[in-house]
Amino acid sequence: MLHGPARRDATRVTRATLMTLMSLMTLAASCSSPPRPPVNALIAPAPGSYPPPAPSAGAGFRDPAVEQELLAADAAFARDADERGLDGWLSWYADDAVRMEIDGFLARGRDAIRAHDGPLFTDPALALSWQPADAGSEPDGRHGWTRGRFSLVKHLASGATVPVASGHYLTLWRRDAAGWKVVLDTGAAQASQARAGALH
Repeated sequence: MLHGPARRDATRVTRATLMTLMSLMTLAASCSSPPRPPVNALIAPAPGSYPPPAPSAGAGFRDPAVEQELLAADAAFARDADERGLDGWLSWYADDAVRMEIDGFLARGRDAIRAHDGPLFTDPALALSWQPADAGSEPDGRHGWTRGRFSLVKHLASGATVPVASGHYLTLWRRDAAGWKVVLDTGAAQASQARAGALH
């Protein structure tokens, strides 16, 4: 367990990041009601489909190099989850990470996240995928966020693919000695869809 300055540093998320999180979660919820597009379009957001986040205390700050790092990290996160399943999924979470669902459910720490998200990866017919569409960072260069769209589908024995859930997600990141790690992950499924157990 971390103590003193290390604990404070490990849990630090600036006010600007939290304000951005609140703005983007509101945006995600407001985007959850339109008719569902075809499955093959769910993870390919159209250019310009995400408006810029609402102004915050850190408004105006941009670091394109860090933003590209975050987009690359999120894309690698998606590849690892696809190729290595639950182990690949968990490998990107920080020890103190939180998974938060739009209904307020929280899973704190890797063990809780494993218990919560495990069923998603034990069914080989289910496939979760996502693609980051936007990123932002804090002036300290150690905190940032990504957002995009996710899709959860089920592959039937007949060869058909059935949509299970789709929507928007938001991930907060922190850079540590091992690189970028997820510290908070949340998402909002479209309003017409039932909770699928994982909303990346």
